[in-house]
Amino acid sequence: MLAGLDEAGLIEPEVLVESSAVVLFRAEKKLVRAQLGWLERAARREPGRSGPVVLAAAEAFGHPDQAVQERALNVVARHLRAAGEAVLPELRLAAEVLNPAHHQRAGELFGAPVGGDGDDDPDTGWNELLPPAPQPLPLGPPIASAAELAQELSALLAADEPEPTVFERVLDGLVRQAHQDRAALAEALEPVRRVHPWSGVDRWRDCSPRDVLYVVAAVAGETPPYRAWDFLGGKKKRSPLRGQNNTAQGTALAARLEEAAWQVTANRPPYLLATPTDTTGAIDPGTLVERLAGYQTAGITPGRADLCAALLRVGPRADAGVLRAAEALTSPSGRWAAQWLRTGGLPDQPSERVLFAPGRGSKHGHQYADRWWEDVRRVAVAQPGIGAGPKGPDGERLAPEFRALLEGTEPSVARARKVGDWTWRPTAHWAAMLPWHREELAARWLDHFAAGADRDERGAGRLLPALAEAGGPAGLALHLALAYGLGARHTEDRTAAVDALLVLAARGELDGAQLGRELAALVDCGAVKPNRLAAALTLAAGTGAYGTVWSVLGPALPALLGGEGTPARGLGDLLALAADCARRTGARGPVAEVTAAAEQGGSSRLVKEARALRDVLAG
Repeated sequence: MLAGLDEAGLIEPEVLVESSAVVLFRAEKKLVRAQLGWLERAARREPGRSGPVVLAAAEAFGHPDQAVQERALNVVARHLRAAGEAVLPELRLAAEVLNPAHHQRAGELFGAPVGGDGDDDPDTGWNELLPPAPQPLPLGPPIASAAELAQELSALLAADEPEPTVFERVLDGLVRQAHQDRAALAEALEPVRRVHPWSGVDRWRDCSPRDVLYVVAAVAGETPPYRAWDFLGGKKKRSPLRGQNNTAQGTALAARLEEAAWQVTANRPPYLLATPTDTTGAIDPGTLVERLAGYQTAGITPGRADLCAALLRVGPRADAGVLRAAEALTSPSGRWAAQWLRTGGLPDQPSERVLFAPGRGSKHGHQYADRWWEDVRRVAVAQPGIGAGPKGPDGERLAPEFRALLEGTEPSVARARKVGDWTWRPTAHWAAMLPWHREELAARWLDHFAAGADRDERGAGRLLPALAEAGGPAGLALHLALAYGLGARHTEDRTAAVDALLVLAARGELDGAQLGRELAALVDCGAVKPNRLAAALTLAAGTGAYGTVWSVLGPALPALLGGEGTPARGLGDLLALAADCARRTGARGPVAEVTAAAEQGGSSRLVKEARALRDVLAG
């Protein structure tokens, strides 16, 4: 409508500039190209408007797409003479945000050098900009009163997905306040119970942090209701927290809640052992030893589920002073914890890659014919079991509910055969159960990350930053999960994957070559689309992490370009980004596959960008 009014001579130059400013920053390239076309027609029709036109077109110099920048620069070049020298200072300033590929031409057009502010490293020509490596935040002091606990509980129940730290503080607060004055606690919680009464767990739903209401009901002296079918056929009475679709994580949580519900009415310990000390879910070894010493002094035996959960959360590196304090403990639980700390707890387990093709089974002998994923090709990861951890001096072992968290897994695509298991949705709370074993968690959850890329599901990517910030090795499974996240269908999942990428890079834990190889394999088998991957990596590079992105793209290029058959659609975007990263970071050295693509005939986007990358790598 505006363009039509402009052709009729009814649009003032100021309106033309204003309309351009609100369009040229948009991500939709077709819309940006249309706006640049309108500007060009306006300048041709009325050369006297060339000044406002070229300044308006310069708004697109900062567009993330290099081709759009080139198009805007062409518009400015064609009408710069008619615009006059008065616009040159503003154009020079706007040109500073151009891709370095356009700096030389812009400098020639505007009569002054563009770019090169002197801040780059003298050896590489580039200073990598990465966010500071994140440090876990402390959990904070325990809840101090029954009234504060009621407020925290209300916040937990109002959240769609409660934060693990909120849940842990509430559970610990229930035990602490019941130990001090159970009657006062029940009175303070009564308004919350009226709004959120305990009504049991749907047998089709997994146990979740919201089921802390089970413990609240126990504080109030309410007997949690059991269902009639629990007694059919003479079956033993079953906890309402353990439905038939409970996951291993849900069952472990149920064990903790059942034990806490008993503790607030019977044993009443002064606090819980398994409450984390930081937001990742980890427990400081010294803090755990202090808690066990307090139990020993009070003559209290820890709950088995509480102790098992604490051991899985304690850090593997205890200093000499903490080990001496642990060795001084004489209780059975204290001796077990001392041995756990002395031996480093659970050993880390590597993953192995298995490539599944439609209609084929795995090397483990599983066959997957006539399944809904018949046409889905994924790179799967098998995770060996990590056992039950070191036994205590008295033969103690982790409870069955917690050993189940550590069982070995088959290649991830095998677990997808449980089509009806709709409760399987990893959460941040699950990650906080094993804060030092992110590699094992990534292997177990790989189906979920893969579905975000090859089945367009939403939501898995939000867990990637939590895994990146957790402890333990960053191996094949984590890098493969990150690769799926960078190729996810939904923008918010890709953005979370970029956050995880930058965190790993900032911590020095990113294996760019491994990530590049996995990405190339996923693109080759069709699980990841190049345009989605290009969008994610462009976002990462735009933060200043061009070196990090090149460390991923460089190793991926041979496999992306050297495969048999027609290259995947959208590789031109990845090559353009690779050329930009190589140019900024001073990467040099020929890549045979890039050279071969550049020597092909024609003028396709792939060939054009391959030639540009070849020239950059040649210096």
